[in-house]
Order: sequence, then structure tokens, then C-alpha cells
Amino acid sequence: MITKTIFTKEFDSNYKKLTQKNRPFKEKVKKKIKKIVEDPEIGVPKRYNLKGVRGVHINPFVITYVVIGDAIVFITINHHDFVYGETSTIYARLMDRCPQLWSKTPTKGGK
Repeated sequence: MITKTIFTKEFDSNYKKLTQKNRPFKEKVKKKIKKIVEDPEIGVPKRYNLKGVRGVHINPFVITYVVIGDAIVFITINHHDFVYGETSTIYARLMDRCPQLWSKTPTKGGK
């Protein structure tokens, strides 16, 4: 069960830029975040250097996030053309700066 929701500074910054003059989009994003918190597995799992990250589309934008223990870390929101490169950079930085978090990430088969 998710008990914590964390937003990176990049998510917050992009969210503000994308929604500041677009109220209908802001409401869509809020609803999607709520759905993600209720059921974190709705996002599509990513592969390769983004293994562990999930993405949810609000066309043409994507929200990327990772579940760590009982928390969801919302990595970023951006246009599909840019989001995965940005996510890769942020995700790598999070892994380097906070390695203790990744020991809490559940793995397949409970191993």
C-alpha cells in the first residue's frame, strides 16, 4: 500500500510550466496522479536503463514514476519526445544519490 507520494523538483517544474495556462490539462494530470497512487501498476513498465520505471500517457505527454517500498516517486512529466531522456538522467541521479532507497524496491519473486 502506498503511503508516501514524492515529486522531484523536475516534475514540479515541468508540471507548473505545462499546466499554468491550461486548466483542463491540469485537471487531467491530477486525476491521473490519483489513479496512479490508487493503483501503481497501471503504468507501462519500462526497459533497459529505465528498468523499474513506469510511464502513463496523457497524450502527447507522459508521467514517469517509480515505486519504492511504500512510496511513489514521480520523476517527471513531459512531452513524449523528451520525457524518456529526461527520466533517464533524473533516475540515474536518484540512484547515485540515494542508493539506500533501492534496497527497498520489491523484486520479482520476492528475491
